[in-house]
Amino acid sequence: MKEKIKNEKTKLLSRTIITLSIIFFFICVADFFFSSKKMLLYPTLTALIFNLILLFNINKPVIEKLSFADMIILIVYFSFLCHYFSLDLFFVPVFCLLYLYTFFLFRDIQRIILFSLIVISITLLLFFFREKNNMLRSLGDSSVYIGYLRATATFAIGLLFYYIADFWLKNKSLAKESTHISKEKTDSVKLADIFESISRRDNSFMPLFLTVNPAFMNKVRERCPKINDTELEVCALIKLGLTTKEIAIATNSTYKAIESIKYRLRKKLDLESGINLMLFFNEL
Repeated sequence: MKEKIKNEKTKLLSRTIITLSIIFFFICVADFFFSSKKMLLYPTLTALIFNLILLFNINKPVIEKLSFADMIILIVYFSFLCHYFSLDLFFVPVFCLLYLYTFFLFRDIQRIILFSLIVISITLLLFFFREKNNMLRSLGDSSVYIGYLRATATFAIGLLFYYIADFWLKNKSLAKESTHISKEKTDSVKLADIFESISRRDNSFMPLFLTVNPAFMNKVRERCPKINDTELEVCALIKLGLTTKEIAIATNSTYKAIESIKYRLRKKLDLESGINLMLFFNEL
């Protein structure tokens, strides 16, 4: 299960790196050909190169340190981009993405450092937001170029949100699966203990049985308030799949005595003779 979660984390990381690398490449191309000052070229090129380094080391032990360094570069890069690319609507989703990726991909001190950087970046952006200046436009870049950057950013934000949502849902599903498997293993161990206690014939199986089936006794008593403890014990053994002969051995009784108890149970529970008691108790 841990391996599956690790694979999902690697998948998220690789998809994100590939997407960012493609986006950064197109921003570099657009900035080189259409920007008057080429202001985004060098920072974007730096982010692109580091993402490519990350991509080529995706399955190596050094990936964790590289991912941490890459996230620092991305926080600084997006802080720069948001400020000079006119904050407006991109401010919230960009930093939500940075927060989510930091939360899911990092732990302990790395997460604290990255969260602190994000908070500092947001604080600085809020401080400078009052200027409301679009540096790109003031440098004479065309509205087509600025529109291209906005469209590219919108596409990237949507895709990266999809990746993190998909990762979260799959992780949630794997966590439920892991809990279910763990519960099945625990129940299996408890059942083994129950059958071991039955084989010892020391009357200690009932408390163990009730740990696996805590509501069983109450359900039977609701259906039949007059049932006694011996009959309840037989009900539990029937539910576990023991035959009349096996129940007689487990309870130090005779075959005829258990048959008599079964007959009384049918009467008290108002069951027809053709109804299988084990199926009845399992469905109760």
